[in-house]
Amino acid sequence: MTPLEICREFISCKIESASPFGDGHINETFLVNTENGRFVCQRLGSKMDTAALEKNFRLYAPACERFGLVYPVWIKNNDGNFFYTESDGNRWRMYPYLEGEILPSDLSGKNLCACGQGIARIHAALNTMQDRPEPVYPMLHDLTYYYEEYQKLFEGPYLIKENRDAGMEDMISSGIGRMLQTAREYGPPSVVHGDMKLANILFRDGQVIGFLDFDTVMVGYPEEDLADCIRSCCIRDGILDKDAADVLIRGYLDNLPIGGSAKVPRDFEELSKQVWKAFRKICFELGLRYYTDAISEKKHFRRTSPGYRVAKAGSLLNIALSGKYPCAIVPA
Repeated sequence: MTPLEICREFISCKIESASPFGDGHINETFLVNTENGRFVCQRLGSKMDTAALEKNFRLYAPACERFGLVYPVWIKNNDGNFFYTESDGNRWRMYPYLEGEILPSDLSGKNLCACGQGIARIHAALNTMQDRPEPVYPMLHDLTYYYEEYQKLFEGPYLIKENRDAGMEDMISSGIGRMLQTAREYGPPSVVHGDMKLANILFRDGQVIGFLDFDTVMVGYPEEDLADCIRSCCIRDGILDKDAADVLIRGYLDNLPIGGSAKVPRDFEELSKQVWKAFRKICFELGLRYYTDAISEKKHFRRTSPGYRVAKAGSLLNIALSGKYPCAIVPA
């Protein structure tokens, strides 16, 4: 079925167009223009558990509303379900397009502070949910899992030998022990967004009004949400700017007293220390995943060339293992 045909399973108004939208790595997304406004239609990744998605939606939707945060509000299809399944097994969902700005990565100081404040709000909201979320991606941010998958490649039939890079593999083998130790040094877990990149944060008039892509909501570590956001929005001319990141962290701390129960240090120096540990671990994890993708016939990241994957992996692994800031980074 075409995207237009899928849309008619959810809405009855006149559809004018449906075009590819966004740069997500998992879901195939279309922006749909209709006589009644714009919508987003998504084909879900094949491994996504729709029962877990729906359970989590029913948990985070009222939490976001209590805190005045915008989020994708799914539309039920003609059969009264949130997901439409084609005969070939492809599953789709749809929601009204969220009006807001997604800002470029070189945020001003004011916007960095607002970004941190917004993350504090979503952490506060998520930690008022009436139950714990069901992880749609149980392996997300599990470095042990990703390292085991990487190791399995060398024993199986999917390895692309000509794409291997000895220098990259030396960095992985020399750094994995340190990074696994870092993952054991955070404070207690709480509910987090799980994919806190700038492309998932909606602004209006310089303030954060909401968030996109709640498929990754999980029990995890607030430090990793902050670190992932820093990776995506504290870049100046290809260099990660620690001073800019500090502004974001201070914005986060300034807004924590609104009632959030995210379990993080309330002292700036202590939280900053934890976030930079998380930053190195997140960069190592992503570098490992991009390199694994580069040398495997099975791909996770969509629409990226092998050359891009290797360059991205090298940039991220160098940052993780050097521990020097500011530092060069390939943008998200």
